[in-house]
Formats: sequence, structure tokens, C-alpha cells
Amino acid sequence: MNSAGTILAVVGTEQSNRRTRAKAVQTVMRKRHVKITELKGGDRKTALQEFLSGKGWYRGGEVDKLSEKEADIISERLVRRVGAKVTLRDEKVKALEAALSQQFHRGFIRKPGETDRPTQEQWREALLKAAREHLDEQGIEALKEALAKGTRAGPDEK
Repeated sequence: MNSAGTILAVVGTEQSNRRTRAKAVQTVMRKRHVKITELKGGDRKTALQEFLSGKGWYRGGEVDKLSEKEADIISERLVRRVGAKVTLRDEKVKALEAALSQQFHRGFIRKPGETDRPTQEQWREALLKAAREHLDEQGIEALKEALAKGTRAGPDEK
């Protein structure tokens, strides 16, 4: 992805054709509620040239840093939701944020050779397991409610 929000996607196998690749991308984006527009002609050529130049594009390490930052933001948001339901001391807040963030890091950033991503249920269970070290049962229930709301910020959250 570049700083303007353009994503250059390479999808499929050597046996894939343009139509099956386009269908695969459309399916994924529709599931994620993302509007996409295929670049054609001069716009496509320009985007490819910009991508190959490396200028203005995030590379793997930069994307990983952004993913780490997002993991921290999501963890803080979830802990704020939990803190709205149960009392958490400052040291508990920090420890819980760190534990959750570590789980998000593992889910967002693949190590070389890793191909499988955790399922939603596996990820949820890993988050709850990490949180059990820091929360009592009432806190775990509050975290389950927080997770049920999703990881994106609600209208009254940041």
C-alpha cells in the first residue's frame, strides 16, 4: 500500500487467469466492505512504475511496524472497554494491554515460513487465555463483551 492508499495486489497462481484473479480480489474486498477500483491504462502503468521504484510505498518492515502500532491501539481500546465494566489498577491496565497486544502482533505479523493464520475463534481464545493471567472471571466476561463489539472503534471511541 502506498501513502495514498493504493494497493497493488498480486493474486493467484501461474495457472490463474485475469478473470479468476479479479474474482478472488472482489470476493475478499466485498467480505471486508472495501470498495476497489481496478487501475487500467496509463493509471495502471504509473502505479506499477511507482511501486517498482519503491518511492512512496510501504515495504514489509514498515508494514510490520504499522501492524504493531495497530495491535497496540486495538489492545488499548479493548482494555478501555473492559475498564468501563470493571475496576482496573494502572499496573493491571499496562499488563493487560501488553498481553493482548502481543497476541495481536502474533496474528498480524507472520514470521518467514508461516503460511497459516489463526482463525477468528483461535485468535479469540488466545486473547482470552492471555487475559486470564490478569483478569478475574468478571473481567474475562467484560473482555468477551468488548471482543463481541469488534476491534474497530465505535462512534464514541478513538
